[in-house]
Amino acid sequence: MKRFLFLTAVITALLSTSALAAARYNDNYYNISTRAESGELMLEARTVFEAMGYTVSWEPNTKTTVFSNGVNTVNILSATGDAALNGNAVSLGVKPSVTNGVTYVPASLLKSMGITIDWDFEKAYPLLYSSDYAPAADENTSSKDSSVKEGWNTAHNEYYHNGSAVKGLNYVDGKMYNFGNGTLVTGIFTEGSEVKGYDEYGESYNGFTEKDGVKYYFVNGSAYTAPAVIDGKMYNFRADGALVTGWSESDGSRMYFNEFGYPVEGIVEIDGVKYYFVQGVMQTGAVVYNGNNYLFGDDGAMVTNRQEGDIYYGADGVGVKYSQAYVALMNRADSILAQTGKSPQAIYNYVASHVKYKYMAQQDWTTMAASAFNTGRGACYHYAACVDILLKRAGYETRVVRGTGHYTSLHYWNQVKINGAWTNIDACNKYYNATDAYLKSKNYTFNKYEYPVYY
Repeated sequence: MKRFLFLTAVITALLSTSALAAARYNDNYYNISTRAESGELMLEARTVFEAMGYTVSWEPNTKTTVFSNGVNTVNILSATGDAALNGNAVSLGVKPSVTNGVTYVPASLLKSMGITIDWDFEKAYPLLYSSDYAPAADENTSSKDSSVKEGWNTAHNEYYHNGSAVKGLNYVDGKMYNFGNGTLVTGIFTEGSEVKGYDEYGESYNGFTEKDGVKYYFVNGSAYTAPAVIDGKMYNFRADGALVTGWSESDGSRMYFNEFGYPVEGIVEIDGVKYYFVQGVMQTGAVVYNGNNYLFGDDGAMVTNRQEGDIYYGADGVGVKYSQAYVALMNRADSILAQTGKSPQAIYNYVASHVKYKYMAQQDWTTMAASAFNTGRGACYHYAACVDILLKRAGYETRVVRGTGHYTSLHYWNQVKINGAWTNIDACNKYYNATDAYLKSKNYTFNKYEYPVYY
């Protein structure tokens, strides 16, 4: 028997909402909910399939809705919306979905079953034909007069049928478009006191939407333009609808806004770098925060593992004010550098020749460096302290290696970064610019890197 499914759907102007309308299959009438999603015509699954002679069942174990007519079987998996026809997955631009307890299927699923979909522009409803149905000539509502305007205009924002621009929701070229009062409205723009937003199909934006790197929140095409609570969280939207997040420039200052659009405050880590903000404005220079001293560079980054004046900023960025012993040590180191020069080679030569080995107990780095400079005696950690403080004062990035040397006993030596690469200096055992591989060939082991603190 030839089959013809004839659906009448009066669809609301908001594409994302559903509408209840009359539907006719042969001489039988039904009520059917229709909607549109991302330009896809969506139809209430149960009514459409039952009208076409399918039965509907539910598989609780797999949570699958099954439509079958004895020849074809369509399965829709509830959890994912994936669809299969006779056991074969169907590729769909928009998946079946459930809204208010109603399952909707896209027109593209029906097309995969051999259904032809047409559109009656006068009455604004879809026409669905089975593969064995030939519509009568009078069912074709298109004009035969070639002088009458038909199809898209040049700007591609109006569609004409029989010389008139179609209005509201219409199915054109396999997609649903909202032509409003005759013109397809797209993009984000200001309309009176509101900020409106529509996608490429004229469908109202809903929820969070990002356009040209700017985030908005829409409800039926209208953007929030003031602070608002969404899902229990407060977001800060500007008057133009934009949710400001991340870095921004304002009056020559760098600012940072959190994911809710509010300016951050205090010390905040961003992409692995810590910054300090006051009402969202990035700060530079010396800062006292929660009773601690910090220093932030010209780029706003927190200074760590560095000495500035009489303050050392540790790995956590907290600055420790130096003692008189430290100030005396810095003065001594600067005096030595003025005589020897600031090259790593000159620093190595001075320490290797000035300090003679003598076992002495390990103390803090400030005391060990001062003792070795003053007495010319010290153990391996005294040598390392002298080299480390001189390199630091000369402006090099340096660290101390803790491991073993020629023997199995504990040993300390230095590493300095030259031209972007670390190299080894051991003034105690008289190695300069030695590679790791070379020292390992001398029975050295590398156990730990230390970053001496002087105060």
